[in-house]
Amino acid sequence: MPRSSQLITSAPTVKPGDPQSFFHVKKLVGEAGLIRRRPGHYLGIGIVLATLLAGTITGMVLLGESWFQLLMAAALGLLLTQFAFLAHEAAHRQILASGKTNDKLGRFLANFVVGISYQWWMNKHSKHHATPNTIGKDPDIEWDTISFQPADAQRQRGLLKWITQRQGYLFFPLLTLEGLNLHLQSIKYLFVGQRVKHRRRELISIGLRIALYLGAIFFLLPIGMAFAFLGVQLRGAVDSSSSYKMSKNSAHPEGVSRTHSIAAAAQSVGVSVQTVRLYEVRGLITPARTSGGTRRYHAEDLARLKQISELIERGVNLAGIGIILELEAENDGLRQELAARPQRESGE
Repeated sequence: MPRSSQLITSAPTVKPGDPQSFFHVKKLVGEAGLIRRRPGHYLGIGIVLATLLAGTITGMVLLGESWFQLLMAAALGLLLTQFAFLAHEAAHRQILASGKTNDKLGRFLANFVVGISYQWWMNKHSKHHATPNTIGKDPDIEWDTISFQPADAQRQRGLLKWITQRQGYLFFPLLTLEGLNLHLQSIKYLFVGQRVKHRRRELISIGLRIALYLGAIFFLLPIGMAFAFLGVQLRGAVDSSSSYKMSKNSAHPEGVSRTHSIAAAAQSVGVSVQTVRLYEVRGLITPARTSGGTRRYHAEDLARLKQISELIERGVNLAGIGIILELEAENDGLRQELAARPQRESGE
């Protein structure tokens, strides 16, 4: 019997609007084997990428001092990005059986092949998945060159302010520098981050990789051509998840001001519109409203709905969820107060 048939016939009866709907579907998908690990698939990809990488390196050696080396640089950038994808999959425990072996593979690919910190990526990406698009918690929408919030856009000064005002148009030119930015941010994290696992090991691996790579490039090519090669390669090696995160904002140059209807908000977490309204009646969520009274849901509202659904799935009732959310709000307020205290004391 086809897997799709098994998925349909084995589905339990779930009433429309049941907050458990999403988790029922997730369980069925898992039981049907649709999210089972496929080590053979990744082994095949790894062999293909390793073969292409060996061919690219061979081509670089044979070409010598030729501007056709820039084609090799572009190919190398694309290949290193694909190796970064494999490291990403290992970080998500999708390649090998145990978390420890996935981490070893991911760290080798990230540190020695791609040249970025695996631990930095794990820390940053885990926070993103835990609180996607939640202001103050998701590092992917923090204040940077690209502004994702109106308040961040207002903070920009000088050149960054000029860029922010035109960021929808400058998206693709800025994206060419993202590969270099990823390298710099990850290395910076290894030096200044607190309680970084395997800090020394990663610094040594990345340092060795950079030394060997730069040594080979400047040995094979004249200095001008070598810098051109590095520029093309770094522009090609852009992490697509960061690209996707930035591209969502390119259509909204003013920042993340996009809102969602109640139907879209309900669909995003797998509940009914009536259920979302019930949450509002119970005071668990307070959406913004237009001048005409229409509910509009921001990214933080969607994150709140997701959190409520997860708590319900764990067996917490709505009254308990209300208490949990209140305690979290109080904790956030205390953290902000503690963070601001040193600034006030230094000002005094």
